[in-house]
Amino acid sequence: MQIGMIGLDTSHCEIFTKLLNDKSDPFHIPGAKVVKAIPFYSPELSISADRVGHFTALLRDNYDVELVEELSEFCSGLDGI
Repeated sequence: MQIGMIGLDTSHCEIFTKLLNDKSDPFHIPGAKVVKAIPFYSPELSISADRVGHFTALLRDNYDVELVEELSEFCSGLDGI
């Protein structure tokens, strides 16, 4: 199952991606993988805006998640969001 994630401003995005993508994790859940993400955040909340860059880089660099901006490109090829 190919999964897409919208919003990369909390630690939840890293935790869920690690559980699904990292086969060496003792709590790994097989059968699904986060493959795309839109680095959305809440501009009204400074903590959200401040954190999105960090979590975006983590998903891109550590889990090979493709980052996209356009919703039509994002939805293509996904089984779940």
